[in-house]
Amino acid sequence: VMIYRSFICRMAVQVAIVLSLMSTHALANWIDPDTAKEFYKTKANTPGDNREYELVFSDEFEQDGRTFHDGKDPRWTAIHKNDYTNDALHFYSEENVETNNGMLNITTEQKENKYKAFNEKTKKFYSDAKYVQTAMVQGWNKFCFTGGIVEFSAQLPGESDVGGL
Repeated sequence: VMIYRSFICRMAVQVAIVLSLMSTHALANWIDPDTAKEFYKTKANTPGDNREYELVFSDEFEQDGRTFHDGKDPRWTAIHKNDYTNDALHFYSEENVETNNGMLNITTEQKENKYKAFNEKTKKFYSDAKYVQTAMVQGWNKFCFTGGIVEFSAQLPGESDVGGL
């Protein structure tokens, strides 16, 4: 992940973000030392936008064995919770995300997760279960992205001409 700034923002998984109004000194900790110098500046892909963007955040995921349990990583947190949006069928677990071979790996598996859910109509808790476990990482309250360019590269499972997982 990389993030750039031109008094704007940019991000690349290998992710980058460009921020406005932060000093270079304040941003020094957010650029991964494994990010190649050639990515420290970039230009917008929008016709007519000739601004140059400076990298302000990057994460190459080169350190094997990183885990993302709450409080264990300065950039990302893996959440541990039921996904109740859109009647989702999965449960998020920090156990399903790690780094190896220069990649952030998220594993999806069939696994039962029992948890306490809340019924909005009855205002009561009840026991529920989900049978697919996966992971989500987020940077909430760690790095504030206010605009600019975000870039990332990702390899998804399966064939490129077949939809779904």
